[in-house]
Amino acid sequence: MIFNLFIPSTISFCFSNLAANDPVPGIKDEDGNWNLRGHCNRIIYITEKDLKLFQSLFEDANTEYLEAKLPQIHSQEILKVLQRFTTVDKKLGDYEKAYNISVIFDETYSQRDGLTVRREDPTFQPKKPEDVVLSGPHIFVGNPLNKNPRNKWQKKRTLMIQIF
Repeated sequence: MIFNLFIPSTISFCFSNLAANDPVPGIKDEDGNWNLRGHCNRIIYITEKDLKLFQSLFEDANTEYLEAKLPQIHSQEILKVLQRFTTVDKKLGDYEKAYNISVIFDETYSQRDGLTVRREDPTFQPKKPEDVVLSGPHIFVGNPLNKNPRNKWQKKRTLMIQIF
C-alpha cells in the first residue's frame, strides 16, 4: 500500500529506490504544497501481524483483527512507531474513566446558534479578549499568541469571528 498519493508518478518513484538514503518526505513540502516525491519506505506491506496491531490499537477487544480499521500510514517509520505503542504497559483505553472527550467550541454550530458571527470587515482587529477566537494556526507549543491573523483579507486563509 502507498497512502497520500496525489499523482501517479509518485508510485513509480517509490519503486525506483532512488531516494532510499534520503529522509522520507512528508505529506506537504516546506512551502505547504502537496509533496509529490516518492520514497521506497512509503511502500507498506501489511501483514497479519500488522492487522493484529491495528486491532489492538484502534478497536475494542470484541473486534476481529480482519475487521479492524486500516489506518493510512505514510511510511514504514510510522508503522514502527505504532508497533512501539504496543510495548507500553498501560494504554489510553485503560484510563477510560479518568478523562472525558468533548467539543468545547465548534465554529459551525456557534454560527448556527448565534454565538458568533462572520465579520464582513476583513481588516477587523479585536480590541478586547471577548472578541477573539483562537484557532489552530494561533496556537503553537502552548503559546496561544503564536500567530496573528493578517490585516488584509486573503480567501481561505483568515476568518475573523466575533463572539457575542
